[in-house]
Amino acid sequence: MNVVVSVVFKKRALPLAWIVVRGNKGHLPEQTHRDLLTQVVALVPQGRSVIFLADGEFDGCGLLAAAC
Repeated sequence: MNVVVSVVFKKRALPLAWIVVRGNKGHLPEQTHRDLLTQVVALVPQGRSVIFLADGEFDGCGLLAAAC
C-alpha cells in the first residue's frame, strides 16, 4: 500500500514523497500521514503557499492541524 504526495504541474501529478506500508486494504494510521507530511514540509521553500488537497482518509485532527 502506498501513500503519495504529488505536485500538479502542467496537468500532470509529479510525486514528491511517498511511504510504502505493508498491510491490508483500508485506512492507515494518522501518524503515517503525518510522517509523510513531515517529508514534504522539508521540501517546500519557507514562505510558499501550499494547497493541501486530499481524500477522506486524510481526516485526522492532528494531521489537519499540522498542515496549517
